Amino acid sequence: MEETKVVVAAASGNVGRRIAEKIIQAGAEAVLLARHPEKLADLAAQGATVEPVSSDDTQGLIQVTQQADALFWLTPPKLDAPSLSDWYTQTATAGAKAVRENDIKRVVNISSIGAGTKPNLGTISFT
Repeated sequence: MEETKVVVAAASGNVGRRIAEKIIQAGAEAVLLARHPEKLADLAAQGATVEPVSSDDTQGLIQVTQQADALFWLTPPKLDAPSLSDWYTQTATAGAKAVRENDIKRVVNISSIGAGTKPNLGTISFT
């Protein structure tokens, strides 16, 4: 049986790291994406492939998700972005293009920032 290839976005964050650890423990091929790949050295030592690809890098995402069976997609907040709304739109578009281009069949997309909130709450609601 062929090994399952799972790509994890934002793998150096709290949620992404936990998902990455579980994928490695399960014996799947783990491809971990991070703007700061040095934070994932311990998981690379356990067999994961670490790629220095940001969530807004469309071409990089398309490249590293080739032949992926699954994608765990979490867009981290980027507090230095001029517009969080634009940042989330840009990253969502980049991720969607990678999924379509590579025909990724299984995708988990999570976000908790702004869920169920009212406008004008700062980073939680894009303003």
